[in-house]
Amino acid sequence: MIQLQKLVLVDLVQLENKYLIALDQSSTGTGWSLWQYNSQNFSLIKFGYYTAEGESSEDRAYNMTEWLNGVLKPQLESGAEVLPLILLEEVDFKSKSSTTGKAYTNDSSIVVAYRVLCELTGALKFYFKTKNIPYEIVKTKDWKKTIKSRGKTMENKVKEAQSFCLKNLSVETDENNCFSVCIGYHHLKKHSEA
Repeated sequence: MIQLQKLVLVDLVQLENKYLIALDQSSTGTGWSLWQYNSQNFSLIKFGYYTAEGESSEDRAYNMTEWLNGVLKPQLESGAEVLPLILLEEVDFKSKSSTTGKAYTNDSSIVVAYRVLCELTGALKFYFKTKNIPYEIVKTKDWKKTIKSRGKTMENKVKEAQSFCLKNLSVETDENNCFSVCIGYHHLKKHSEA
């Protein structure tokens, strides 16, 4: 069995269909959702949140890649023909506040957070490349369009995502994992309609 932050998932080696893991990465942790799919349908298996350990952003980025390595190790070691597709949310930089309209400065906390998030995304992409794990970057505006999110504040965006998950998937999510569920749903919905 695979452990993802205290939640036990199915043994991915034994899944009959393809699967993907959608991540909503942040500098302190990652919301994740695990999906199983085939050419006819898709289903959400589990979702949760992984809290990265470490005092520095570099330590937390390393810890996050180690966590993913632990999740994927059975597949990598078994020589599984099909590895999961990993979805990462793009780093969606905004040059000014959507609520105040003021431009961010290079030393503002939001810009520093974007820099750390870019470092984490780079570390994850490097890990996936070195392990030959397929991954895709999902544009924030695309998955938000799928769920019809129009929220301007983070609080409103979270409420919209949680409402979407409850209405469309009958699952109650929280602020830490609702976006990862929406990212996975968007990707699979888009490809099922293609």
